[in-house]
Amino acid sequence: MLSELAKLSRNIENLSLIGNPVTRRQHYRLFVVSKIPSLFVLDFVKIGAKERENAKRLFDSSAGAALEQDVQVEKKSVKTFIPGESIVNRAPANLSSEDKAKLQERIANAKSVSEIDIIQREFVGAA
Repeated sequence: MLSELAKLSRNIENLSLIGNPVTRRQHYRLFVVSKIPSLFVLDFVKIGAKERENAKRLFDSSAGAALEQDVQVEKKSVKTFIPGESIVNRAPANLSSEDKAKLQERIANAKSVSEIDIIQREFVGAA
């Protein structure tokens, strides 16, 4: 996932991955710094010269290549949100069409990302 982001992000200077599962991966920050050299700030923390140097050193090494391979293998099992795709279309079959319509309305009326997170937790818990 991050490798694909890097291909599309030649001019990204600020990026936040807070709350993203990738932040639980070992050395994720160094991985992101190495993949997106245009970054100045990651997760609201400025990237310094020493951190860039460490990222380059790690991911130019065989250990870094192994970490990158590990990330590539894991991403195959991760479901990815596709912009424009309706979450309702991925709803479990046990939801009635009325419940699906209510879910879609709640998502459309959400005013923040935290509201979407709450709806998602409720939805996943109900599935």
